[in-house]
Amino acid sequence: MSGLDAHFTVVAKEFRALADLSIQATHQVRAIIDELGTALRDTISLMDRGTHGVSDVLTRLGDSRAPLHELTQLVQQSAAAMQELTRAVGQQHQGIDQIFQATHELLRLTDETLATSRPPSRRRGRATRCQARWGRSPTTTPTGSSPSA
Repeated sequence: MSGLDAHFTVVAKEFRALADLSIQATHQVRAIIDELGTALRDTISLMDRGTHGVSDVLTRLGDSRAPLHELTQLVQQSAAAMQELTRAVGQQHQGIDQIFQATHELLRLTDETLATSRPPSRRRGRATRCQARWGRSPTTTPTGSSPSA
């Protein structure tokens, strides 16, 4: 029986060694599982904080939506008012050009009338006075073109 006991002892020792290895592996697996659990809890905590942060940002964006919409409407109204003002200034400029043209035409006709009724020495006086007063010849407009253009 001693041969059988020797084999049994060898098998028992091997079985014990395998059991010890299994216990060590189990402890390692448990440590890894604990680390994973901690990492998962940390990840979930970060995700919860991130979710709350995103929720806060979305709430703030929702709260600022109405003022931004009002601001957009004000900018659009301001742009429309500027377009209208630009159009009115353009019409005013055309009206002033027409007044200058009419004034120059009136001066020209006045000079022609005076030329036929006054002696030559006094004919140029009216045109010279008008030119000195407005800084331009009675035959040009404020834009430099002739009144008949």
